[in-house]
Formats: sequence, structure tokens, C-alpha cells
Amino acid sequence: MGVEACDDCGGQVGDSAETCPHCGSRANYLRRLQPLQEEAEKKRRAEQEEAEKKRRAERADAEQRKWADDKKKRLAAEAEKKKKTGCLIAVIAIVVLFLAAAVSSGGGGSSNDRSSPFDRCVDLQILHGSGGWAAAGECAHYKD
Repeated sequence: MGVEACDDCGGQVGDSAETCPHCGSRANYLRRLQPLQEEAEKKRRAEQEEAEKKRRAERADAEQRKWADDKKKRLAAEAEKKKKTGCLIAVIAIVVLFLAAAVSSGGGGSSNDRSSPFDRCVDLQILHGSGGWAAAGECAHYKD
């Protein structure tokens, strides 16, 4: 145990005493306590900074996971859309093929059905602007 002079009255005070026995001042005690308080404050700030770094890292990890999950969902949705589009294209292609086959077969009749003089006359009348039953009437003399 050491002795020091009181900061206020100059009397002798023990270095572990909280107050001066002569004037009751706490100046020496507070002066000795200040470095301890500063050290404790530094430690508290360092702990707060470390906790803040940890929170930021956790937030960044959570955002990264959310971004990755969103990307997976977008990719899955795009794959589903491509799958549906592929099916739609296949259906359209099949319909076009059936229509092409139906047209090329002449609607179910033989290919010679449209080669009669009557049919050629009706086709020409339709091309020249008079169509329908009127064209058939003008070409009646070709009818067998």
C-alpha cells in the first residue's frame, strides 16, 4: 500500500483510498479509476464493433442465400416456361402437318377431282372475281 498527495488539499492519502481523510475529496480515486474506465470503455467498444461486424456478415450471408434461392426459382420458372413453349410448338407443328396433309389430299377426294373442265372453269371464275354459285352457273355448260 502506497501513499500519495491529495489532488485537492495536498494531504497524504493511501493509494487505495476512495476519499481523502483530510478533505473528503474523491479526486485521487477518480484519477486512478479513469484509466480503468477508459480501458473498460475501449473493450466495450471493441466488443460492440465485433458484434456489428458479425451482424453485417450474417446479413450479407442471408442476402446471399436469398439471392441464390431467388435465382434457383427464376431458373426453374424459365425451364418450366421453355418446357411449355416446346410443347406448344410441337402441338402447332402437328396441327400444321395435319392441315398440310388434308390440303394436299384435296379434302379427301382424289387429285383428279379438280381437273375436270367444269372445275377449271369455276376456279378461273373465282380468280376473276365472280365466285360462289354465280361461277358455278356460268360454267354449267361444262357439267357432264
